Amino acid sequence: MDVSKRPSSAINRGWARTTRMVQATLMTASVVATCAIATVQPAAADGQALWVQTGTMAVARVDFATAALHDGRILVAGGATVGGVPTTSAEIYDPATGRWTATGSMMATHVDPVATVLRDGRVLVAGGLSSFGSDATFLSSAEIYNPTTGTWSPTGSMDVPRILATIAPLPDGTVLVAAAYERGLNGWFPSDSADVYDPATGTWKPTASMAVARAYGSATALPDGSVVVAGGVGTGASLDSAEVYDPSSGAWSLTGAMIEARSQHVAVALRDGRVLVAGGTQERTALADAELYTPATRTWSGAGAMTVPRTVSAAVALADGTVLVDGGLSEATGPALSSADIYDPRRGVWSATASMRDGRTDFGLVALPDGDALAIGGASGVVGQGLTNASTILSSAEIYRNPQPQGAGVSIPTLALVLVGLTAAAMGLRATLLKRVRRPI
Repeated sequence: MDVSKRPSSAINRGWARTTRMVQATLMTASVVATCAIATVQPAAADGQALWVQTGTMAVARVDFATAALHDGRILVAGGATVGGVPTTSAEIYDPATGRWTATGSMMATHVDPVATVLRDGRVLVAGGLSSFGSDATFLSSAEIYNPTTGTWSPTGSMDVPRILATIAPLPDGTVLVAAAYERGLNGWFPSDSADVYDPATGTWKPTASMAVARAYGSATALPDGSVVVAGGVGTGASLDSAEVYDPSSGAWSLTGAMIEARSQHVAVALRDGRVLVAGGTQERTALADAELYTPATRTWSGAGAMTVPRTVSAAVALADGTVLVDGGLSEATGPALSSADIYDPRRGVWSATASMRDGRTDFGLVALPDGDALAIGGASGVVGQGLTNASTILSSAEIYRNPQPQGAGVSIPTLALVLVGLTAAAMGLRATLLKRVRRPI
C-alpha cells in the first residue's frame, strides 16, 4: 500500500507507537549505561593493592614448612606453636574455599626445616631442629608428604644433621640441600657440606663441598639448571661471596661477590633469568638495599632499596613479574613489620604497597594460582631460643590482592561509550520521528 495515501490519523498513530518504542529503548539504554558504569569494575580498578583476611589455621605456628601443591592448594607442616612447643601437625589451605583442613601429621617434629615440591607432586621436608632451646637436636631425617593420600612416610636421611639450610630443585628431579649450620663439640658452625636427594631411590648422596662454609644464605635455581648460593653467615661475619653449583659435574665455583655482605635475606628468580636479593642482616644491622645477579656475566649490580630495612622477611614473585617482599624485622628487638614493598624489574624501582593486617616474621609466603599471594602464620615479635621473649605465635592468614594490570578484563570506558552511543542514537532517532509526526500531511 502506498504510504502517501494512508489517512493522516493512521500515520500519526503509527509514528506514535514507534515513538513510544524508541522512548522505552532510550530509557533502557540509559539505565544499562548507568549500571554498567557503576557496577562493571574489575578488581582493584583504582590500582590499589590490599590485604584480605582469610581462613585461620587450627594451629598457630612459626618456623614451619610451606609448599604450594600441584593442584593449587597450600601445605603447612611442623614448626613450633604457642610457647615454642614443637608440633607434628599439618594443614591444607584451599584457595577455592578460603578454608584450612587438617591433614596427616608428620612422623617427627621439624622446626625450621627445608621443604620443596618434587616433580611427582609429593613434598620433601628435611632437617631442622627437634625443638627450640639449647638442648634441641639437629636433624638429618627427612619425610615425604603424599597429597593424594594425605599421609607422611619416612625417606632417607641426609649425610649430616642441618638447620637453617638452603634447598633448590635440580633439572633431573633431584634436590640440592646446602649452606647450613651443623653442630659440633663447641656449638654451631657454618658448614661447607652439601647433599643431593634422589626421589627415585629415596636416598641422599654427599656432593662436592662448597668453596665457602656458610649458613642462613639463599639458594636460587638458574635457567641453565645450575644453582647460585649467595651470602649467609660464615665464621663470625656475614658474607658477600656467592658460588654456583653445576649439577652436571657436581662441582662448586665461586662467582662474582655481592655488593653488600648479608645473611637472612630473601632471593627470588626473575622472569628474565636474573636473581633479586634484598634486605637481610649485616653484623646485626638490618639492610634495605637490594641487588641483582646476572648469570650471563656472573656479576651483581645495584637494584635500589626497599622503603624500610628488612631481615627474616619473606618474598614471592607475582603473576605480573613484580616481586612482593613483606614482613620481617627492622630492629633486633622487634616488633615484626606489617609493611610490604613491591619491586618492578622492568623499571628497576621499589615502591611501598598495602600493609598486612598482622606484623609477621618467620612466616610463610606463597603465590596462589590466581596471581595473588598468601601470608601464613609466623610471629609478631622476635623468635629466640625457647621463645624467652614471649613472641606471639600467629594462626592467622591473609591474601595480598595484586592490582589488576591496566587494560585487562572488560573496559569500563569502552562499554560505557558504546551504551552512551546507543542512547545518543536512540535520542536522535526519536527527534527525527517527532519531527516527522508533527509535519503536516
